[in-house]
Amino acid sequence: MTDDFHRPAIIIGGRPIYTHFLNRELLRSVNLQLSDIAIENMLRVLLIASTEHFYSSIAFVWESLRYLPETVATIEKLYRSGDMVMVSNFDTPDEFVSSCQILYSYDADRYPMYFDSIPKNLLQMRPGLVKNQNTTDVLSAELIMWSQNIPGHTWNLLSSNDELSLEDLRPLIVPLLSHRENKGITLSFFEEELIRVDLRRRKFALARLLSLVHLQHYLNVTGADVATGISGLTYFDRLSSCFPVFDISLLTIILRRIGIIPGLWTAPGFPDNLIQMRGSSSHRAFVETLRFLLNGAYYLACKRNQHSPSVKFSHLVAEPLHQILNIRELDTREVDLTSNFMSRTDAHLRQIAILARRERDFAEFADLWEMEVQVNCKKVLLLTATDLETSTIVQVAKEDYGLRSSRIQIKDHTIYTLGTIAGTEIFVAQSEMGTEAPGAMTLTANDVIEYLKPHSVVLVGIAFGLRENEQSIGDILVSKQLCPYDLKKLNELKGKEVWRSRGDKPQASTRLLDRFRSGKLDWSGCDVHFGLIMSGNTLVNSPSFIDRLKEIEPEAIGGEMEGAGLYCVGAKRKVDWIVVKGLSDWGINKSDEFQRLAAHNAVQFTFHVISTGGLSV
Repeated sequence: MTDDFHRPAIIIGGRPIYTHFLNRELLRSVNLQLSDIAIENMLRVLLIASTEHFYSSIAFVWESLRYLPETVATIEKLYRSGDMVMVSNFDTPDEFVSSCQILYSYDADRYPMYFDSIPKNLLQMRPGLVKNQNTTDVLSAELIMWSQNIPGHTWNLLSSNDELSLEDLRPLIVPLLSHRENKGITLSFFEEELIRVDLRRRKFALARLLSLVHLQHYLNVTGADVATGISGLTYFDRLSSCFPVFDISLLTIILRRIGIIPGLWTAPGFPDNLIQMRGSSSHRAFVETLRFLLNGAYYLACKRNQHSPSVKFSHLVAEPLHQILNIRELDTREVDLTSNFMSRTDAHLRQIAILARRERDFAEFADLWEMEVQVNCKKVLLLTATDLETSTIVQVAKEDYGLRSSRIQIKDHTIYTLGTIAGTEIFVAQSEMGTEAPGAMTLTANDVIEYLKPHSVVLVGIAFGLRENEQSIGDILVSKQLCPYDLKKLNELKGKEVWRSRGDKPQASTRLLDRFRSGKLDWSGCDVHFGLIMSGNTLVNSPSFIDRLKEIEPEAIGGEMEGAGLYCVGAKRKVDWIVVKGLSDWGINKSDEFQRLAAHNAVQFTFHVISTGGLSV
């Protein structure tokens, strides 16, 4: 063994998963039939071993209903949970069906699902991604270029045997396609001509060419990857860009070793409970550890066998993976779907990962992994203005996410580092209250942002509410806009002072607004309100002052003291920012009674958004 080898790329985060194993034409090209239970088990493995969502051509689902009812039932659940996105070049299922009836009128026996009575459940599954290109037009254009031997296209991925086998077919393609009319381009379209010219033995090679072009087109459209290591379907592993993290055979080895297979498959509430748990912080931590072990095994396989990383042979990775997993005995008797199931399972795998570092080559890989994690991690800075807000962040990080804080001292400030969640490295810094003192938010944020250069800044803490009829104590306020009210014009009208705001009304980062809105969808805590937040240096405990703020901005949802300083620094430093605060009072009869609740809710919601991976991209 030498150190001179092709080092494989480390895959930390995956792409969405495209369900190519549902494609009947693709399965036909390798003469493979997959049973309902076989596909169900593949989906189960990918569900538990990934956090990415799935893409499927809407045609795959329609064409699977008659043959794979259990699989389609699971796909419906994933569609309803938002984990499965349907892809089509039509906006509605009705348009899709009408098109298929035209394309497959010549082959209705193979596609009866488009001509028989149509189940209502399929009509309810609407495309979430509408692509611009018609798949049949793409196939036609690619086949014409292949017939003319134009290099640099998908057919370069054909095996050498298929390339040789298909040479005699090149002259037939253009004449056939020129008389295609409205027929769909499938193997059936070519079969009659293949029989006529006595080239029927080449039909599977042609089917694989069609499937490669079809699959590559959908991967380009969705930005997705394919699962590898599926017995009988490894011909298409060559299109994978995230090997080995979606490899079914390797994932099955790990899940079987830790008792998830077959234990979890028969657990009450499966897979519904798993779908609900998917994407939680504990599930993301579990998946990250899985990928650490898979990448480590792949690294060892490449080093020991001197193979290029472009060679995606699952069986070569399986041997070092077995060795890693057998380092430590695991208790696999208890498998359930309780809330701490993922955390306990992840703890088992982490122990294996620690012990595996005793082997020199794995320790070498682990160092590379940690460097890669640091390079790819996005930094988020959480800013606070009170001891309560800071201590709440540290407490939630420790108790809910197992993170411990350490300190960095820079100039006049202390920065707390909490560790990493879902590809996001978390830092905390505290200022004095308000924006105008030397230690207040403006100068503190400027110094810390200049030092850390974070990708996102979230001002977390407590605020007062301005809509008692619509809000409750403990609710969360998220800034869509800020109104810094200190800069104002003061007039006297009929003996009464009238305020007019003269400052900007800056909008929070579009990206962070999107991430926090997305996080609200699966947030099970208190209500979250998005809107305009007032910001100024006044500690408000006055009914008349609250009335004036409402006069200045009738649409405002609340107020606080530090946001204006963050806005100024964010604009100067060109960093994404947002304000997320819990409602502790109404700016009247102020007390400390609900400050802890308000701070805790705001911090928990912020960590929830981080744990979904939203701030890592």
